[in-house]
Order: sequence, then C-alpha cells, then structure tokens
Amino acid sequence: MIPYTLAIKQTILVLILLCSFSFQVSAEFIIPSDNQKSLNFQDYSSKTVLLLVSTDGKSPYESLFIKGISEELEKNTSVQLKFVTEYLNIPDYRNDNNLSILDDLYRHKIETLKPDVIITKDILAIELLSRMPPELVKGIPIISDVDPGPVENLTIIPVVTEKGYDSGKNIRVILSLLPHVKHIYVISGFGRDEIDELTVLQKQISGMNLSIPVTYLINQTHDELLPEISNITSDSAIYYISFAQDIEGNHFSPEDSLIRIYSKSRAPIFGPSESYIQRGIVGGYLLSPEKYGNEVGSLALESLSGTLPVSQIVDPDKIRVYKFDWKELSRFNIDLSRIPKESILVDKEESVWDKYSLPIIIILIIIASETLLIAGLVLNRRSRVSAEKRLHESEERYRTLINNAPDAIIVYDLGENRFIEANPKALSLLGCSMEQLRSLDYSGFYAKAQELDSNLPVIVQEHLEQIFSGQVVGFERVITTYDRKEIYCDVTIVRLPNLGPKVIRASFTDITLRKIAEDKLTRLYEDLETIVSERTRELHATQEAFRQANIRLNLLTGITRHDILNQITGLLGYLELCLEDTTKDNIRSYLQSCMNLTRAVQAQIEFTRVYENIGTTDPIWQNLETLINRVHLLLPTITFKWHLDLVPVEILADPMLEKVFYTLVENSSRHGGHVTDITFRATIRDSDLIIEYEDNGVGIVEADKPRIFDWSFGKHTGVGLFVSKQILAISEVTIREFGVPGEGVRFEMVVPTGKWKSVIFNLTT
Repeated sequence: MIPYTLAIKQTILVLILLCSFSFQVSAEFIIPSDNQKSLNFQDYSSKTVLLLVSTDGKSPYESLFIKGISEELEKNTSVQLKFVTEYLNIPDYRNDNNLSILDDLYRHKIETLKPDVIITKDILAIELLSRMPPELVKGIPIISDVDPGPVENLTIIPVVTEKGYDSGKNIRVILSLLPHVKHIYVISGFGRDEIDELTVLQKQISGMNLSIPVTYLINQTHDELLPEISNITSDSAIYYISFAQDIEGNHFSPEDSLIRIYSKSRAPIFGPSESYIQRGIVGGYLLSPEKYGNEVGSLALESLSGTLPVSQIVDPDKIRVYKFDWKELSRFNIDLSRIPKESILVDKEESVWDKYSLPIIIILIIIASETLLIAGLVLNRRSRVSAEKRLHESEERYRTLINNAPDAIIVYDLGENRFIEANPKALSLLGCSMEQLRSLDYSGFYAKAQELDSNLPVIVQEHLEQIFSGQVVGFERVITTYDRKEIYCDVTIVRLPNLGPKVIRASFTDITLRKIAEDKLTRLYEDLETIVSERTRELHATQEAFRQANIRLNLLTGITRHDILNQITGLLGYLELCLEDTTKDNIRSYLQSCMNLTRAVQAQIEFTRVYENIGTTDPIWQNLETLINRVHLLLPTITFKWHLDLVPVEILADPMLEKVFYTLVENSSRHGGHVTDITFRATIRDSDLIIEYEDNGVGIVEADKPRIFDWSFGKHTGVGLFVSKQILAISEVTIREFGVPGEGVRFEMVVPTGKWKSVIFNLTT
C-alpha cells in the first residue's frame, strides 16, 4: 500500500508543478509585482532607468503605465538596460519627521542605483528629488508629466501636449449614445489633478450650450457621495473624472471609488481613463495609460542616447482611444451603431472554448485529481470508514443542534446551488417538505418585487463578499413561501467552512407582525400629516381673505370720504353764493344745484350700504355700458358731451369698479381746464379687453405722469387715482396714462383673459 500512496503523492506534486508553470507563463505579459525588471540587450554597456511612483503602486492605471514604458524600452537593443520601479507611497508620510525618513531612504537608493534617467508621475516625486544633495541628481534627465517650472539642480523634461485635450468630447459621446438623456452628473474628487481636469471640463461645458442640466457632485466625502448616486434616475448619465481624494483629505484608489459608485448607480457611467474599463464605465474617449507609457519610454531612450530635449510634445489624440465595455452597452440597450467606427469593444461574447477553456482545464485536472484520490481512498478503506464514522457522528450532533434551535435554520451549498439541510422550524416557515426544498434553489423564495429589482444581483454579491471574508451578515428580506405567501423575515447568514468552501447557514425569524404594526404606524403618521397640511391651507386661505377684506375696507373708506368731501365743498360754495346774492332767480338756481349735490351725496352713502360686509362679496359680472351710464347719472352737474364707442362686454370685477370711471370723469371736470368732450372706448386686442378714457382738456405734463397714481398727489385731495388703481389691482386690471400734454388725458385699462366676456343684447329689450 505504501508504494501506491507514494505514487499518488508524486502525481499530485507533478500536477501542482504543472499548474505553477501554467501560471508563470500566463503572467509573462504582466508587469511583475517585484520592484525590478531587467531587459537584456546585445551591447555590453549598461544603463539604468528609474521610475518613481509617489503612491503604493496598486492602481491599475499605474500598472498599465509601467507596462507601456517597459514595452517601449524593450524595442531598443543598443544597450543593456535595467528598468527599476520604486513605489514611494508619499501620501502616508504626512509630517516632517516621516518625510525626513523617506528622504534618507531614497538618497541611499539613488546613490546605489546611480540612474541614468529618472521618470516621475507627479509633483510629490519632484519635491522629493529637489531635497536630494545636488551631486546625486544634477545632470540626470528627469522626465515628468507635470511641469513644475525651473527647479534648482534638476534637469526636468516635461511631457506636454501639442494641443489642449478636448475633455468635452466625452460629454458629446454621452449625448450621441444617449439621445434622450435628461441630466448629466459630473463626479470629481478634491485632488490637485482632479480639480484641474474638472476646471477644464467646466469651461468646455459652459461653451457647449447644452439643453439639459449638468450637476457637479464635488466637495464631498465618500459617505456623502454614495447616497446621492443612489438617487440618480436611469434616464440620466454620470461622467466620472476621478475620486482619489475627498474634501477631508482622505485618499482612495480612483478605480475602487468607481466600483463603489457603480454598485449604487442605476444610470450609465462614462469616464476619461482606460483603467476604468471593466470596472463600471460604459466607455468613452479614454486616455490609454499604456500608450502614454510608450511615449514616456520613447523619451527615456532618446535621453539615454545623449540628446536632451527641452520637452516632449505629445498629441493627446495619439494616447487616447474610443473604447467601450460591450456588457455595459448591452445593459443599457445602447445602439452599437452610435459608437464611433474606430471604437474598441471589450468583454464581447466569446466562443465556449475561449470563454471557458481555463475552467475546462481546471475541471479536467480536478477529475484527474479525484480519480487519484479515489484510488487512494480505495487503497486505504479503513481510514475512509473511520472518517465516515466521525463525519456521521459530527452530522448527528450538528443536526440535533439545528432541530432543537428556536429559529428557522437552513444550510445551503452555494457551490452546488442546493439546500443541504433545514430544521423543522424552517420547513414549517417555508411551507414545504425537505424533498420539495431540495428541488429548489434560494432564488425560488424571492418575493416578486425583488425578482424585478435590477440592484438585487449587486446586493447579493456584496453580501457574499462579506460572508466569505468571515463576517456575519444580517438584513431584513421579504420571502415567498412554497405556497406563494409573502412574509417578512430577519435573516442572519454565516459561512460554515468546515462543511465546505461555499457552504453557508441562514437563520430566519418571522417579523411579519412587527412589520404590519410598523406599516400601520407609518400610514397613521401620513394621515396626520395630510390633516395638518389641509388645516394649514385652510388657515392660509382665511388669512388671505381677511387681508383682502382689510384692503377693500380701506379703499372704500378712502373713496367715500373723498367723494362726499368733494360734494360738500360744492354744496358749501353754492350756499355762500345764496348768502351773497339777493336776486331771486339766482338763488333758485343755486338751491337747485345744492339739491343736486345733496342727492349725489345721498347716492354715494347708499353705495356704501352695499359694502357693509367688506371682504365677503365675490367679484360679479358687470355690463360696461351700464356702468358708464350709471356714472353719468351720479354727475348731473357735469355738462360734457359723452361719447361711447364700446364693444358689448361684461367685466368680472369688484362692485366698486364704477367708482374708477366716476373718478376719471370727475378729474376731467376738476382739473381738465377747457374740457368739452369725453370719450369711453372699448376694444379687443389679442385676448385682452382694452378700455380707454380720454378728454380734450389740458392733459398731464410729462413730469407729473409717473406720480399721478401716488397717494396725496394732485391739486385737490389727491387720492382718487391712487384708490382707482387699487380697486383695479384687486380685479387684476392694470391702468396707465399716455395722453399728449395740451391735448387731453388718455387712460388705458387692460382687462386680462378670463376677467371679461362678450354679450349679445336682446334688441327687443
């Protein structure tokens, strides 16, 4: 038996070595995880290119950038070249003491490596080099994609673009792919580079005259941003610049931030970097870190040859490509004919072999391994029987614990997608037998609303990641029982690694009654809110009614006082003439005028009786011609010629409307000078009724026109036109004066649509 066991062990060792060899071959085209990669060339001379990365090197963008540099350096065979990458992780060195430690460390490394060319990616690495002793760095070409300006003792070759990058091109890509998009959200972090790119984008968007709104989600923390992402609707689009640093100074991987945003978003996401592809974005006009690395590597080779260019000019279109994620295009039903013709599609569906070749090979290896293991188990049956017995005893103990538990408990194998075990409480809760349960998978118990939820796969994936990391996951979920009843459950899930790599245990507690009570309380709260809202509206309406009543009361008081004082003034004048003149005929004429004035006062006082309930009288329909004739009767002492040119209309207005016409005629008599004719005219212009009043008097001088509707302006009491304008304003009617001084006044009143109507007179009447 020992030889057989030895053979099995040797066979397994060979398989492990083969798997290891396969992995090494597949990793040949990836930048290795160690810090050095040597490139051997034909010449015996040796040169060193040092790349300083200020972060920890975990960013996919930096990996592609390094790969691009390495590929370009391999094209040259004139020297033996060593390419060294150092990850400074400068953001972790915040205070001066730590920076001093970092400086000492890299001073030693530069002394040891003696690089011929140094490549940097940002200003933090430049600052570190500027603190080095001059004899270590002086004369070494330093290629940088930021231009810090002249730095003492450093020979910096900035990589600049030939023309400004059109970042608005990605916005145009969004509008082209999503013609019905209703809103664009731009997400940016608070890092220096992120703010610079955001500023350029904002300037370009402002010049695009977009017909849809653009909202900038900036100046936030991660925790503040994610809830806003969840509220963005699916008919919007997101443009993700980067989120490497938030407003509080916390640092993140832009790609990790994108993945978290993607998990919360219902809208398609676009971005500017190729490193975002397959991490959540649909695509766009993307910066290729690998192509950019090619350009930087070419510049490094040029510097090694002895040529020191002042700067490297790079066409931005040369390092950018149209690239889209086929799965994301399909997810949002984006028409492929809308993408640019030169676009690259990734993750497009492959053949079965291309897609599953590795799993097939792995399965074959597993089958071979299982065959060998079975052979070993057959040769060592005693050990297997003993193991089965121990396993059986363990299962019995475990089953006893489950069956006696107060909660509903199930055991599920995610690898085989089947139920393994369930206690009686669980079978009772789910309403099925063990045989029925084993014929289903866990998705069979989803509530119908959850089956339609597009976010459910993302939520399930998050829970699985937490479970397999060793966490206990708890949540509330509506489940559908075997007989299609929906119940609320409090669910707790934990991994059971002893039973299998993907075996989990789920505990369920029925909380349906609690949920029903919570729903009742919620509805009661909403009903109370509705009642409070209705009462508030009623209170506001009552307050507005009181306010309008107060306005009308003040107006009526002013009108009545004004008109009666005018009539009494005339009455007193005639009485004085009676006292002074003894001619009988004159006295009779004066007394007749006094009588007329007294009747006018009586009519005015009678008018106030209608309004003793100020604020409760609604607007009424009033015939325009009848109103003007009634005013004529109220002014018996005025001997003007009255001309009426009116369309047959009625006006929905306050009952005090006739006081406006009364005031206009009385003002012509009092202030018009040589007035002999007055005219009322009504016409229809567009959908408004235009009422004009004019006389042939002296008119109003231009200097007084802006003030004639002010309180107390004029030669008498000065309230007539002010009160008239207030009466008209209550009925939404406007008034203005536009007569020619010396030719008479001309007032225009505009009655809006809905406040007037045409009428047809009955000719027999």
